[in-house]
Amino acid sequence: MVEGTLPLIRKYCDNRNFCILYAYAENDPCPEVSKYLEVVYTCEQNVCVRGLGMEDGTIPSTRLSASSSSSNHSPDSARLNGNSCWMPSSPANSWIQVDLGETKKVTGIVIQGCPDADHWVTSFKVQSSMDGRTWRDYVNDGKGFPGSVDSTTKETQLFGTPLSVQYIRVLPLSSNTLPGLRMELLGCKSNCKLKRL
Repeated sequence: MVEGTLPLIRKYCDNRNFCILYAYAENDPCPEVSKYLEVVYTCEQNVCVRGLGMEDGTIPSTRLSASSSSSNHSPDSARLNGNSCWMPSSPANSWIQVDLGETKKVTGIVIQGCPDADHWVTSFKVQSSMDGRTWRDYVNDGKGFPGSVDSTTKETQLFGTPLSVQYIRVLPLSSNTLPGLRMELLGCKSNCKLKRL
């Protein structure tokens, strides 16, 4: 493949996941002779809603942090379907952070409340970062995401636009009594390539 072809095709395809391009020359001296390559560009993705490692412990506790934690409710307790939950000791401007260890495509989040108390997050926002220092809000129609409805039901929120990031923060905006949550991040690695037909 000629260097620079993929960005050019992405541009002509307007960054869509699928398009067909045909070569065309207005003043072709031999139109009856086929000499053009038909290119089909696709961005193939595996199902991109797999757990990224909170629930099964693939993400170690050393890569979890928070603005604060109440006793027995550390960031490591924030694992989906776990026996406890993360709860901040100071709810105002609180957050929990996950370092994915490398850049991943994050497509959504699943949250639950605290199984051992009537505490859950009723709305939250998400921030992302590549370096763990500069953070960007993920905008969901200009507001936060709806959260849990009780302490045990899993609520899934998929992102309209996937994030390619290494760090994710979840910031509780409102809660039932006190903010407390368990979670799993959803995502995958994408594989974009050109195919010749």
